Amino acid sequence: MGKKKRFLRDLARGGKAEELVSDLLNESGLPSFVDKETRLEWDVQAQYGEDNFTVEVKFDAYEAKSGNIAIEVYNPRLGKPSGITATQAFFWAHVLVDKVVWMTTVKKLKQYLDKHRPSRIIDAGGDNNATLWLYPGDEILPGAFVRVDTMTPHDFLNFVVQRLEKDDD
Repeated sequence: MGKKKRFLRDLARGGKAEELVSDLLNESGLPSFVDKETRLEWDVQAQYGEDNFTVEVKFDAYEAKSGNIAIEVYNPRLGKPSGITATQAFFWAHVLVDKVVWMTTVKKLKQYLDKHRPSRIIDAGGDNNATLWLYPGDEILPGAFVRVDTMTPHDFLNFVVQRLEKDDD
């Protein structure tokens, strides 16, 4: 598969992951939409009461093959932070194949990354535009995330609201 085809495929997969997260929020009573205007800051915007909150969504196709979760930290092509080091979102959603969704706050994920060294660093992943920190999925997922795709809409609403109101995960 050529670079352009691979890029378009990955873009489509990422878009579907963003729609999945937005759908989960909508189904739980939190109006949301994929925010195409602020691509560099977050991916999904939602509303809780009078306030808005945001979600960074990452689709990780390679986790199924490698067992690792990839966290993007830098764009070597542009020479600037990206992923977890650039997002301004409140939540981070990591979507795996088969529509498996794990979610946490950006603050909690950063705390986890500060305390745990990656098992491997890939300097130029993707289209040579991403420095990725790899963590074993069986460690980082239960250590920093909560699986939300299997929750009832009511439980997912409670998960989101507790974190928004607490804001100190």
